[in-house]
Amino acid sequence: MNKFIITIFICLSVKLLSAQQMYLTNINGDPVFTKTYTEIIGSAFLSDNWLEGTVTTINGTTYKNIKLKYDLYKDQPYFRQKESEEGLFSFTEKIKTFTLNYLNEEQIFMMGFPVVDNLNQNSYYQVVGGQKENYLLKKIIKTVSESRPYNSTITEKTFMEQQVYYLFKDDKMYKFKPSKKEFLTYFPNQTDKINVYLKANAVDFKNTGDLGKLFNHVAESN
Repeated sequence: MNKFIITIFICLSVKLLSAQQMYLTNINGDPVFTKTYTEIIGSAFLSDNWLEGTVTTINGTTYKNIKLKYDLYKDQPYFRQKESEEGLFSFTEKIKTFTLNYLNEEQIFMMGFPVVDNLNQNSYYQVVGGQKENYLLKKIIKTVSESRPYNSTITEKTFMEQQVYYLFKDDKMYKFKPSKKEFLTYFPNQTDKINVYLKANAVDFKNTGDLGKLFNHVAESN
């Protein structure tokens, strides 16, 4: 009987060791045991689907072709260990930048910008345009709103989304409302160039792709 018990113990130990090794063969991360937001209407994520992406840690290590989800409510990217698993895993190292293949384009997200409003240096922004010293950034903010329907005793929670643009210029963050007027305000020495570009191109100021092209066109010679 003792030999039987020892054999079972050894088998269980091997299985546990194998499981630990499985988690260590990919990116080092911690499993996330949190609420799945089932009690909140809507989604906390940029996309409910796993998206192909790349991450670069604060120490410069890059991991390519991994599956990611971006939790906008917690402002944190998660990864998946295996194709067959749906569990969320958080990174043990701080992620400096990550990319997501979303809406038929590669979207870049970056942290490390100055404090502004309720955001800090750990907040991630989508890079709309620019590089190095000048960036046009988009911040998607998810919050939870509570309301009680008429004649109901139950309080409903709903995810609400807000999109805010910022201009990173001269090591400072400025709130930016995408419009011709705003571009002329922040780039007064590029008035002629902006006007010529807008006459030649149909720019939708609600479209991040159009905004990025205009910003890059103006910033490259600013």
